Amino acid sequence: MDGEAPIIDPRQSEIEQKRMDIACIKRNLEMNRMPLSETIVAISNHCFENAQSDPLLFPPKDNPYKPKRTCFASYSPQLDNDSSLSIPLLFLSVKINVNISGHSDSRVPTH
Repeated sequence: MDGEAPIIDPRQSEIEQKRMDIACIKRNLEMNRMPLSETIVAISNHCFENAQSDPLLFPPKDNPYKPKRTCFASYSPQLDNDSSLSIPLLFLSVKINVNISGHSDSRVPTH
């Protein structure tokens, strides 16, 4: 019989369950209860009194839980050695060939 679960008497199990139920009922009886109307007023007052320090009620610009924005656009034209103008635009870099007269004659996307 080594390693086997002990045989439990169903009557003993039922008695133990009834004891746990009685203990739960006793705990519920000892709880301090308030009428619902008083509870609603108390919760409402608590919310209004602590609204200024509640981080979930901050305006969106002051909300510490809002993800920070890190995206920015920059424009820095650069002339390459082959007289072409390279302008990075967000995720696509566009290369524009420039003539001596300064007019662009073709657009070649570069990766």
